[in-house]
Amino acid sequence: MNISEVTGKPTLKQQFFKSVVVDDVELNARSSGHNDLNITAFVASDSKSPTIGMAKFWKDGNSLFSEKTFVDQSYQRKGIATLMYQFAKSLGFNIQPSKEKTATGQQLWKGFSDKDSLSKKTIASRGF
Repeated sequence: MNISEVTGKPTLKQQFFKSVVVDDVELNARSSGHNDLNITAFVASDSKSPTIGMAKFWKDGNSLFSEKTFVDQSYQRKGIATLMYQFAKSLGFNIQPSKEKTATGQQLWKGFSDKDSLSKKTIASRGF
């Protein structure tokens, strides 16, 4: 499934959970209903997979900003953070860069694309 196939824009004023599997990455998005969005990433083929990535967003006006983004070291530079941000975007949210970014966060935004999906070829070319 491509991320662009996720439909239905949730609101951050209500609790929700959405999940999608892209290639071998399971992405889960949830909100507590308090203008927050949390996305976690797992290896879909491993039922015991620990979290390999996490992005926590907060809402300000019409945009979401990352409060914290983390990718396990062994999965860094493989498109996991980009995939999480694209999933948030595919849910209908306007994702904006935070004013304070680490060097890794600056690299993410430098390469962040407006595309709504990643192909299997893209994931494979990044070594995942």
